[in-house]
Amino acid sequence: MNSFYSKVLTLLCFNIFLIFACSAQDSIIRPTAYTVIGELINGDLLVMLQSERNKIEALQLELEKGDVKYKKKVQKTIEKVKSDRDSFNRAFMQAMTEKYSFSKVYYFYDYDLPELQKSKFIGGRFLTKDLKKGLTRVFSNRSFYILKYSKTNTQSLDAFMLYDKDDNLIPKPFTSLRINNFTTWKNHIFFSDQAEKLDAEYFAKKLQKKYRKIYEYYYKDTFM
Repeated sequence: MNSFYSKVLTLLCFNIFLIFACSAQDSIIRPTAYTVIGELINGDLLVMLQSERNKIEALQLELEKGDVKYKKKVQKTIEKVKSDRDSFNRAFMQAMTEKYSFSKVYYFYDYDLPELQKSKFIGGRFLTKDLKKGLTRVFSNRSFYILKYSKTNTQSLDAFMLYDKDDNLIPKPFTSLRINNFTTWKNHIFFSDQAEKLDAEYFAKKLQKKYRKIYEYYYKDTFM
């Protein structure tokens, strides 16, 4: 009997510990999430687009090797990389215009990140809808966060992840949005001719839904 009550008491203590642990964790997460989502809805989302610069430069070095046939093959590959890059980037910008309204959005190429950080993200390095540099943020003093195509820490999976101006990853509940998943796989298998457009729309809608859900959770009083 004593053994039974001892086990019950141990179980109760463990449950109480879990409750306090979860509460403590939420108290740590809440200020960050509350602040981030509040600043994001009134600020800017800066999206870092893939330039594929490293891949293109590596291929351009290959143009110095081999015969004419090999060089033509490499040049064709370079053109395809550029075409695929521009096609997705344009599709993503269009999808964000149509499906995402949570915050103002600006775009820049990955290779411009160091210079933007130096200038505190002020200047004309942001992209127009034609993927040309020259756009500046309208309100440069507004809060902003950066959406980057990066790799998850645990499994090194390609994903869109949110960072602050100092390149710190924003923690949960701002979870990563995986690039390769069942939906994108399905798009490329069954709808290959419009996969980039469908992928872009999927990402834009997921971001809108995710950020709206976080905002409504932490600012639920504003909806009462």
